[in-house]
Amino acid sequence: MLKTPNFTDMVDRVHVELATSQNCRYLAFLDACSDPFAVEGSLVADDLMAAIMIRDRAQKCYPDHPLATAHLAGIVKSLHIVLRRYGMSRKDRQRAAQDDFDKPPM
Repeated sequence: MLKTPNFTDMVDRVHVELATSQNCRYLAFLDACSDPFAVEGSLVADDLMAAIMIRDRAQKCYPDHPLATAHLAGIVKSLHIVLRRYGMSRKDRQRAAQDDFDKPPM
């Protein structure tokens, strides 16, 4: 019996599909670490735009999965979990940039 992937795993699958397809628009929504650099001027708005793209892809490619009809807030929460899995959350990247900045020059 085949097991249907759970919701976050499905968000992960669609995220990887969008990211590896070099979808520049999707990647741009995930790039900023603070509001002034966000595509839509707000990290929250950028997260929602990425969630819309994830849901649209799910509706096209996986119409029978609950992700295809999910609320955007749930997709955003799962997307944050997925990004943490890969060490790509905004906080992870912000900390890494700060660590690089704090290192003394050689």
